[in-house]
Amino acid sequence: MASIPAGTWAIDASHSSAGWAVKHLGISTFRGTFPDVSGTIETTDDVITAINGTVQIASLKTVDEQQTGHLMSPDFFDAANHPTGMFTSTSVQSLGDDK
Repeated sequence: MASIPAGTWAIDASHSSAGWAVKHLGISTFRGTFPDVSGTIETTDDVITAINGTVQIASLKTVDEQQTGHLMSPDFFDAANHPTGMFTSTSVQSLGDDK
């Protein structure tokens, strides 16, 4: 594995997205992405120590327009009142090079 210099690194938005998957009734899995993402990755001694990110809720993409609209509604993300979603890691664990 390549050495990771210590520092705070900006996430490359043109090569990144945040994704999710939710099991529905144990039968199917709904998936979506937020392609408009920004954030940072902090490293020390070749180890990632923290990840922080922000997504723009309006960038939400799913395979179904009706589903996307429902997810943007007050029933779920309430995009009109909460235009961004944020993630801050509480810990980071390496699962190896192939994970």
